[in-house]
Amino acid sequence: GATGFWVAGEDRRFARAEATLSDGKLTVKSEHVPEPVAVRYAWDAYPAVTLYNSEGLPAAPFRSDDWPAIRVACVGDSITFGMGTSNANIHSYPAQLEDRLGPLFDVRNYGVSGATVVDGFVLKNWERCYALQLPYRRSIFHNPDVVVINLGINDVNVDPFDEDKFVSDYKALINSYRSLPSQPRIFIWGRLAPIHEGHRFYRHPRLAKIQTALHRVADETGVSVIDMASPLNDQAGHFPDKIHPDDTAAGIIADTVLDALTNAGLPTSPQNEKLQQASALPGALSMADREEVIARSLR
Repeated sequence: GATGFWVAGEDRRFARAEATLSDGKLTVKSEHVPEPVAVRYAWDAYPAVTLYNSEGLPAAPFRSDDWPAIRVACVGDSITFGMGTSNANIHSYPAQLEDRLGPLFDVRNYGVSGATVVDGFVLKNWERCYALQLPYRRSIFHNPDVVVINLGINDVNVDPFDEDKFVSDYKALINSYRSLPSQPRIFIWGRLAPIHEGHRFYRHPRLAKIQTALHRVADETGVSVIDMASPLNDQAGHFPDKIHPDDTAAGIIADTVLDALTNAGLPTSPQNEKLQQASALPGALSMADREEVIARSLR
């Protein structure tokens, strides 16, 4: 049978579907969606075409809904960017996260290698503060519905480390996203991905101070916290330079973020199967329409 079909119910949770062709009629169904209201076929940036007519011509990708994509901004440093992976465009954690989330999401990578939380730290004639970088401005323009922030490791370079300034600057970054029309749900890595033995920052005393500061940021802002250290502590073999994840470890990061979004009630695919081969294409809808779907799906 033809593959590449997804269906969703009124809750807009898409699940993979089985398609059968009989007497010129196509039937699409999924055990996860008892009452489907929408169907998509080959709705992917690089779809696998499996449906053909009697003349051997392929069916074009289509969808029956006009729902907008839920926009996810992955904000962070070189780990978010994908340094250490074989191809950041395919294997960075944001790219793998989009594969897993399914066709209701538009995930974008706004990682900046070397970026810090604190404003005013200059290294090699470069002001490192993330909020001063072009990807930050692009992430604001994206008007995301969800923001996942991974920042802090590079602040170990800041000496002396000022916890109050770190907390203040991180809160300012969070508030800049909270002030957007989309009013995004915000997640921060409350325990950063580990630095393994052999790296110069391994067990650096300022890392403990940064961890304490991250706890303060979470407590004072009420953002959702993702523990990224626990699932990666025993994965040293997948950190070739002891700090940047390879393709496999980036996939673990994507799985961990996916679990956090699912636990927060975001409309991810109900079975959360690995490597779902669908990506989201943003709908050209008005802000009023976007606010309506956000209210239904994210609140």
